[in-house]
Amino acid sequence: GTYLRKEIERLGWNPYFKIALGATDTPKDKPDRIAVDAALAQSGFSQDAEKNWGRDVWFIGDSPSDLACALNSGAQPILFGEPGM
Repeated sequence: GTYLRKEIERLGWNPYFKIALGATDTPKDKPDRIAVDAALAQSGFSQDAEKNWGRDVWFIGDSPSDLACALNSGAQPILFGEPGM
């Protein structure tokens, strides 16, 4: 998480993020859904009866663990990048 926030700062992307969570910011890392839950807790989105976030929440990632995390949280998985990268 620390490196992620430093990178966001260096790129000047802070205005685009309300919260940035990364490795070790939560008790468990991906593919556990805990980081998604923490990031969206104050978002205004609501979970369905199964505690999933739904298709209005996109989880964009470039790895199998990103896709697994999206599925574990009930978010819409979106693969970014080329296969095998």
